[in-house]
Amino acid sequence: MEIARRAVGGVRTGLARYFKWEYAWLLIIVLATLALHFVIIARPNGPLFDEIYYVKDAHVILQQHTTERTEHPPLAKLIIAGGTIVFGDNQYGWRIPAVVFGTAGIVFLYLICRRLNLSRRTATLGAFLFATENLTFVMSSVALLDIFMVTLMLAAFWLYLRGNYALSGVGVALSTLAKFTGVFGIIAIILHWLIKRRDRPVAFVGSLLVALASFVGLFVAFEAAIYHKLVDPVYWLRYALGQTASLTFVTASHPSMSRPWNWVLLPEIMPFWYHPHYIALVSFTIWAMIVPVLVLATIKALKRRDDASVFVLAWFIGTYGIWIPYSLLTNRISFIYYFLPAVGGIVMGVAIGLDRLINIWQGKEMLAGNQALPLPQEGPPAIAAAEASPLPQPPQPPSAVPGIQTQPAKRPRKAKLQWAALSFVIFFLLLHVAIFVIVAPPLNDLSLENWFH
Repeated sequence: MEIARRAVGGVRTGLARYFKWEYAWLLIIVLATLALHFVIIARPNGPLFDEIYYVKDAHVILQQHTTERTEHPPLAKLIIAGGTIVFGDNQYGWRIPAVVFGTAGIVFLYLICRRLNLSRRTATLGAFLFATENLTFVMSSVALLDIFMVTLMLAAFWLYLRGNYALSGVGVALSTLAKFTGVFGIIAIILHWLIKRRDRPVAFVGSLLVALASFVGLFVAFEAAIYHKLVDPVYWLRYALGQTASLTFVTASHPSMSRPWNWVLLPEIMPFWYHPHYIALVSFTIWAMIVPVLVLATIKALKRRDDASVFVLAWFIGTYGIWIPYSLLTNRISFIYYFLPAVGGIVMGVAIGLDRLINIWQGKEMLAGNQALPLPQEGPPAIAAAEASPLPQPPQPPSAVPGIQTQPAKRPRKAKLQWAALSFVIFFLLLHVAIFVIVAPPLNDLSLENWFH
C-alpha cells in the first residue's frame, strides 16, 4: 500500500509540474490534432478536389522540370513535390506537408496571443478553437496551396510582434511565394504598426524593402529549382498575375464561387469531396462570432487602444477586408476557402471574449452598468501610496474608487451573471466541438449529398 501511495503521489507531482509548463496544453492540442489528421490522411486514397492539379504538377516538376500551374508562385508547389520525394508518391506524400504546416499554424497562433500579452488561458483557448475549426482542419488535410501561405503568414505576424522586422519581411515574402494572396499579410502588419507602434521607423520601412527583395530573389531561386535554370522574374510574374487575373466571374464558371461579402453574411458551404466528405465551411460557431468580435474589438481599440484588439482588426482588414474592393475592381473569382487567412484573427477574438467571461465567473471582473471592469488589485503601488499618505487610509470599496461608478447589485443577481457567463462558455465550446465532429472530414460517415439535395 505504501508503494502504491508513493506511486500515486509521484504521478500527481509529475502531472502538477507538467501542467505548470507554459506549453503543456498546447502540446496536448498539437498531438491530438496530428492524431486526427493521421486517422483520416489515407481517405480518399486518390487526389481530391484541386489535389488532382497539384499532385499532377508535382510529377511534372520532378520528372519534366517545368510546371503546369504557372498562375501560382513556386514555393507551395515545391513543398508538395518534396513531400512525394520524402514520403512517397501517395496520399501520405501529398498530404503530410499540409498536415505539418497546418499544425505549425496552431503553434504560431498561440505564440501570437502570448506576444500580444494575452493570458496563457486565452492563448490555449485560441489554439484549441483554431485546431478544431473546420475550414482550418480541412485545408490542413489536403494538398492545396492555402495552408502553406497562411502558416507562413502567421510566422511573419509572430516575428513582427517580436520586433524582428527584417525576418518578418522575409516571412511575408515566403507566404506570398506560396500563394500570391499572402501579400495581404503585410497590410495587417502596416496597419498595426501605424496605429500601435510607430517605433524604429527606419527598421520597419527597411523590412518592407527586405520583403520585396526577398520575394524577388527567392522567386528566382525557387523557379530555378523547378526549371533547372534561371528565369526572368519580371516576365514570369507578369505572366502568372495575368493568368490569375483572367479568372473572373464572367470568364469562369463554378457552382461554389461566391463574393467576399457573402462569406460574412451567409454560412457558405463548398464541397471538396463526397465520400468521405470534405467541406470547405467556416465552423458555424466561429462564423456566428465574426460580427460580435469585430464590434467588441473596435470598441476596445477606440476606448483603450488595446493592443490585441487593434491587431485583430488589422488582421481582419488586411486578410479579408481587402477582398471587397479587390473583388469590385477586378471581378476576380473567389471561393469561401479564401477566407482562411482571416480565421485566425476571429478565433483569437473569440478566445479573448471567452476568457473574459471565465474571469467574470471567477469574480476577477465585476459588472458595472454595461461594462466588465477589472477588480482593483492590491500590490506594491497601493502600499507605496499608503506609506506616502500622512494619515492611514482605510481600504475603499469599489464604488468609492475615483473614476469607477458601480451600480449596487444584490449578491444573487451577481451570482446569476457569473453562472450565465460560465454557462455560455461551456455551451459554446460543446457546440464548437459537436460541429467539428459532425462536419470535419471524415470523423463520421454522414452522406454529404443530403446537404445539397
